[in-house]
Amino acid sequence: MASDSGDFDALLVRHREGLERWLGREAGRLRLLDTPEDLAQETCLRALQSRERFELVSEGAFKAWLLTVADGVMKDRQRHWMAAKRDAARVLRLALAGEGGSGSSVAGLTPASPRTGPATFAERRDLIRRAARALSTLPERDRELVRGLAAGATVEEAARAHDLTYAAAQRARLRALERFRLAYGVLGSGPGGSTAI
Repeated sequence: MASDSGDFDALLVRHREGLERWLGREAGRLRLLDTPEDLAQETCLRALQSRERFELVSEGAFKAWLLTVADGVMKDRQRHWMAAKRDAARVLRLALAGEGGSGSSVAGLTPASPRTGPATFAERRDLIRRAARALSTLPERDRELVRGLAAGATVEEAARAHDLTYAAAQRARLRALERFRLAYGVLGSGPGGSTAI
């Protein structure tokens, strides 16, 4: 089979629907955070970016290679969400401070709640997922500012890290925090109630 660009593109289009179905089956819990359509889109983008390194021999070989690319995409997204989850646990208090003003609870649950049990753990997990999702929607600088704020970084440290004046760093942190809280609130207002992600 010739390895010209037209054949490659036609195969990519032909296998897109099957790729989405495969990703829907294989993504497991990742589907809670990324849709099969989004994962398929990222897979196709990576396939197009690396098509020069792929020798198009047969349709079967193309399909196997495409699934390998898709597997890599899923692993990368899982790593992304695990890192986001770690960050989200720290920034969750910042989000909760934006709901109701006190920062101490959401429906009676604090991030360091003395309550235990499956329902409490499930509720906390949902809050952390929601915070991770909200954090991931921010531009990179805003994410870094919110992470720094959650970690206790001073305004001076933020100013040095981002090459800003003290006043500009202070404004940037406040804007980043407001954007984070807004995203957190929007994600909580979707279907499924306050812990929707």
